Amino acid sequence: MTITSKLLDDLKKKLEVSSDYALAKRLGISVQRISNYRTGRNHFDDLMAYRVAQLLDLDPAELVAQINLERAKRPEEKAAWREILKQLGDAAAVVLLGLSLASPQPAPAMPSGGDTTPRYTLCELRRRRWFDLLLDLLQPF
Repeated sequence: MTITSKLLDDLKKKLEVSSDYALAKRLGISVQRISNYRTGRNHFDDLMAYRVAQLLDLDPAELVAQINLERAKRPEEKAAWREILKQLGDAAAVVLLGLSLASPQPAPAMPSGGDTTPRYTLCELRRRRWFDLLLDLLQPF
């Protein structure tokens, strides 16, 4: 089973629909598109992967990377997406370690006083790291 098919099944459970027709209607896409996802003729584009991640409360950057790894054809492309996934996992682990060592009180979005250093949520840090990795990957082109 592909990750795309598993995600479609997870979406059906989360949205409490029983058919691909109902799922397609909820997502605003055609039933044919769902069928193409299931058979592997098509994969989620990045926007659809982002929407699915939001609906399933998943990290959008990791899901986009997993989908791109699944649809990659060339070995060097697959290797690049594996490296991105590994780095995303490493970045998330570092952030989680930092959060676990911090005080249990949530930090304010912008500290009071003279310090204007922005504070980021875990999701914002992952998103920023994702775009940095993507830019590094596209640099040779």
